[in-house]
Amino acid sequence: MVQMEVRLPPEMEADDLKARERARSQELQRDGSWVHLWRVAGRYANVSVFDVGSPDELHELLSSLPLFPYIDAHVTALARHPSKLDQPTEEERRLMSERANQLISDILRRVHEAIVENEVTYEEYQAVKQWFIDVGEAGEWPLFGDVYIEHVVEKNAFGDRAGSQGTILGPFHLPDAPVLEAPYELPRRPDEQGDRTVVTGRVTDTDGNPLAGANLDVWQADASGAYSGFMPGPPEGNLRGQVRTRDDGRYEFRTVIPGPYTIPLDGPTGRLTAAAGWSPWRPSHIHLIVSAEGHEPLVTQLFIDTSDYLHDDVASAVKDELIVHPEPTGKGDELGFSYDFVLAPIHAPVPVG
Repeated sequence: MVQMEVRLPPEMEADDLKARERARSQELQRDGSWVHLWRVAGRYANVSVFDVGSPDELHELLSSLPLFPYIDAHVTALARHPSKLDQPTEEERRLMSERANQLISDILRRVHEAIVENEVTYEEYQAVKQWFIDVGEAGEWPLFGDVYIEHVVEKNAFGDRAGSQGTILGPFHLPDAPVLEAPYELPRRPDEQGDRTVVTGRVTDTDGNPLAGANLDVWQADASGAYSGFMPGPPEGNLRGQVRTRDDGRYEFRTVIPGPYTIPLDGPTGRLTAAAGWSPWRPSHIHLIVSAEGHEPLVTQLFIDTSDYLHDDVASAVKDELIVHPEPTGKGDELGFSYDFVLAPIHAPVPVG
């Protein structure tokens, strides 16, 4: 366990530093080394649990944080308690091992078949091996997965779910975005670029009943395609927030039309994309996680119909049902569109045996 308190000089401009810190911390959380993260209320501090093999590994991990020079850290070594109840049973271990064997064997078999069918040379194999190393060193495995794999997992996992269409989560979601006050408007800079837009709609269950107090967690890029918390430019929390439906299930919030953007071009994922001659672009879109008690959360995106790259999205996440059509509202230069969300009920698991 590590208790960390950040002490920045009062006069320091730290928006870029905080954005890089957030990106690095999320990278470590995704790869499993940063297991738990809690904020200390009222202080710029946190309590964290890391899964590392040695003190040297922990030091190397902490020193990789952009804020490390400004952190006071106190470390307490922890070990798993033998009486902890969530230890897997022998039967669960056996089933997990069988599932791992099935998946790993099937993936390797298909890779081996592709090598034979395409007569892969040793030079090509060495290039691929180096690319694997480069992806790891660049911390881009989450990016590669989000761009080239997640859309298939999403379609397979939720293809027969009732309710509205979902799509991929992507790498730019930040948990615990602020719950905004009505009338809802995503936080933005006074001179925020992009067409002013009002988004309205309704959240219901599969029988058409309104879901009062449903939550919409909304985030998006700005007009230049930059996300706050990940890229230089937008201030912390820009174009992020949570809004709630009224008693009749209706919601309304204001924002701006986001811009399209490319995945990072200078890393190994970008180089792979360029080598294959694929488009690196994502079309303009707004992310949402729509949730309500007793219902399955819906992870989705709404795609702007006038955007380029709707038909060659690098992440293959566009679905026709998710394309929206902003039109003038008659209030100055404001645009608007409506989209209704239908949430599927949570089904209790069926007992086995």
